[in-house]
Amino acid sequence: MLYNFESINHVIGICSDFIDEWVKIGLPAKAKVIAKEGDADINEQCEDCAREAVNLSLVNLQSYPYVQKALSDKNLALRGGYYDFIHGILELWEVGSHISPPIIVPAP
Repeated sequence: MLYNFESINHVIGICSDFIDEWVKIGLPAKAKVIAKEGDADINEQCEDCAREAVNLSLVNLQSYPYVQKALSDKNLALRGGYYDFIHGILELWEVGSHISPPIIVPAP
């Protein structure tokens, strides 16, 4: 999300309108990461942006009335995750009254 997708779209021939609209959903996550760690390494920022996008998705899901009802009735649990495939680590988030810190599950 921190990288420019336009060059990728041009190379692989994907209609950029769809991707541009999809990427816009994550702009608040990008802004939060840049504000918090704008001087950090771009790769670290990208990883943190992906994690923040998970948090943003969990918050957005809770804006739907039927999701709110299912959560309050305890018929639904929301969880998010980030998989670091280089290190084989899965981080899981759970929504309660707030989004929990990630639980790190290392690969065996």
